Amino acid sequence: MLRLLRRRWCWAKRWARAAIPSLGTCCRQSVAIPPGSYGAFTANGNNRFTFGTTGATEPSVYYLQRLTLNGTSRLDVVGPVVLVLANGGAVNGDMGNEDAPELLLVRIATGGLTLNGGADFYGLVDAPAGTVVVNGNATLTGIVISDRLTVNGNGHLILGEF
Repeated sequence: MLRLLRRRWCWAKRWARAAIPSLGTCCRQSVAIPPGSYGAFTANGNNRFTFGTTGATEPSVYYLQRLTLNGTSRLDVVGPVVLVLANGGAVNGDMGNEDAPELLLVRIATGGLTLNGGADFYGLVDAPAGTVVVNGNATLTGIVISDRLTVNGNGHLILGEF
């Protein structure tokens, strides 16, 4: 099993160099995203991406070049999800499932994850070569595996066990 996970992780790093379509939202949209490989995702304002399948027992797997959630945007998780980010992400909105943080695993091939000003993240972050930063009033609830972890200006880290 570990060998299979390592092969998938190596594949994800090679995939990160591929040219794949990107997606952005505006105008208060909620977009359900099927599992697959995509470019950069950006949500602004009061927009939402929904990942996962309600009631699923196997994770839905998503490969993104980068993820950016601005303003009050959200990434909602409705079933088990593995999100592989080739180049990290910045979260200024909410991400995950508050009632079930164990549903979201974010794996970061290169770079890190930054949570800013009031963002709430629920899940596990695996950034073995990156930095996870929790800035001003942002909260990370879950588990962090990273090269570096920085908590600034009233950031909150609530570690859990899954």
